Amino acid sequence: MSRPSNTDILEQITGLTYGIGPSGYSAALALGLSTQVPRDETFALPIRTPTGLPDGMKVVSRAARRGRLDAKLRPQEVAWLEIAGSWRDHLEDPAEAERRFRAAIKSEAIRPDRLAAATP
Repeated sequence: MSRPSNTDILEQITGLTYGIGPSGYSAALALGLSTQVPRDETFALPIRTPTGLPDGMKVVSRAARRGRLDAKLRPQEVAWLEIAGSWRDHLEDPAEAERRFRAAIKSEAIRPDRLAAATP
């Protein structure tokens, strides 16, 4: 049996099924916007950072951004919001990122109405 994904582990630890997603370079990598592989996989959570996280996983608390949970954002949607806050720091090609964002909307992989509802 293979090890569960870090997302699955976080869902089990927190009891959340929405509002969890990659952050920083982990988000850029997950969205295909960077080739940099972070040493530790980093996730954004819409709650305070839980204890008992396994090695190789970092969490940033976005407890003040409960809209992500209320809007029932999927991991890819959280990743796009995380990247939007650090666009220049984590992207190799901003024009490619814009193309991928538009393609994700067109394919309905992300839901613009949910992204809007999740942001203050």
